[in-house]
Amino acid sequence: MFRLMQKFWNSDKEMLQDSDGKTYMVRKDYKQLVQRAERGNEHAQFEIVKLYNSDAGYVPEDLFKWTKHLADIKKTEPLLIQLAELYEKGIGTKQNPSKALNCYEMAYNIAASQCAYPPTPDEKEHLLSIRMLIKEVRKKI
Repeated sequence: MFRLMQKFWNSDKEMLQDSDGKTYMVRKDYKQLVQRAERGNEHAQFEIVKLYNSDAGYVPEDLFKWTKHLADIKKTEPLLIQLAELYEKGIGTKQNPSKALNCYEMAYNIAASQCAYPPTPDEKEHLLSIRMLIKEVRKKI
């Protein structure tokens, strides 16, 4: 029964190999997803960006391209934090701590502007976590 369930679960997935030779399991419709994203489908663009945060472990080669594209358009905190992380780690682009710092600071300002006054304990913790990221990147500059 377990094998049957496992086979059924994997039926919508396929193995892909990235440029480093690592193999990952992704949805079979990934190629169509990229095609829709290239045609301007914003939902498909978000789906590619979300793959980075999924437990599949696959980092799309064009992740940086779509994350930057959406962050430039939407300017949301999660997209800016992901873009900062990509700059910081050099995923899909050259490492650039200055640009990472800029993205983290913009994300912090957005998060702070959306907090209640006074901020709730959860909001304070969230803002503190972004400040810690900013502090770490400043050490690299």
